[in-house]
Amino acid sequence: EHTGFVHDVRYAPSDEYFASVGADGRLFLYDGQTGDLVRQVAASAEDPHKGSVFALAWSPDSRHVATAGGDGTCKIWDVAGDKLVHTVRMAEAPVPEHQQVGILWTSAALVSLSLSGDINELSMQEAKPVRVVTGHQRPVTAATMGQQRLYTGSYDGKVCLWDWTSEESRGVAKRVMDAGAQVDAAAAVAAGDQVALACMDGALRFLGGDAAATQTVSLGAGARAVALDKQGTAVVALTNDTLVVVRQGQRTVLTPPDTTSPASALAFCPATNVLAVGFLDTLVRMYTLDASSLAPAGRVISGHTREITALAFSPDGRWLA
Repeated sequence: EHTGFVHDVRYAPSDEYFASVGADGRLFLYDGQTGDLVRQVAASAEDPHKGSVFALAWSPDSRHVATAGGDGTCKIWDVAGDKLVHTVRMAEAPVPEHQQVGILWTSAALVSLSLSGDINELSMQEAKPVRVVTGHQRPVTAATMGQQRLYTGSYDGKVCLWDWTSEESRGVAKRVMDAGAQVDAAAAVAAGDQVALACMDGALRFLGGDAAATQTVSLGAGARAVALDKQGTAVVALTNDTLVVVRQGQRTVLTPPDTTSPASALAFCPATNVLAVGFLDTLVRMYTLDASSLAPAGRVISGHTREITALAFSPDGRWLA
């Protein structure tokens, strides 16, 4: 009956019928005992799927079928009434990542799966998903945390915010940015109201307390590490072996006075605002930062046998890892 590939076939929980969907965008109903075609469901529906339908799911009572389409919609069909009764749209102007590629209907919930990896909770009373559970679909390449808010960035430039303020919210993320390039490094102030993201495209992107983008500064190269102080000043170690400070949108090159080794890791002390810098020569050096220069402050830490790849202070500033 289908004029294209069949993408999914499912029996109703009652076993009275089974249904199929496919690349032709149509939903067919079959007798569960004989396998004979009963009909195309709602063949004259005014708002059918526009393109392939990738998955279907029966309601637990076998009265309805939900379908997931490449047009970024999920539709609910009344089997006995032979009609389309509801449509849920992922976006007003869907893009390829809004394609719906899976759907599941249990006694607890109706959920669909987007091509982007998002899981959407659906309702027959709402025209949009009532809840979207998101996360990374590519390797996570950077992470930073401030005030129980974890920001993560991935290989594809996706930036997520994970709220850790309660047991209920842990493990649930909100997508806050598409950087357009791999996120190489990230840093946040302790209060969590400022975040800096250094990306492979040579841009340093800033987020505010509402996780909205506030500023983008061109660095001219990718980043190995980034640190952010409580005033919003960022220091970035670049892959071209340059160390720069970014303050109020202006980029200035920094030259450590006591070494020529390239910097590879950075961290600001939350208590004293001293900057710890790890170098490729295996040492960690402490500095104070003024408008455009570094001054040595405190001991030089040794003991590693390879370059320093990460640094972090304890919240009270007493310890450095």
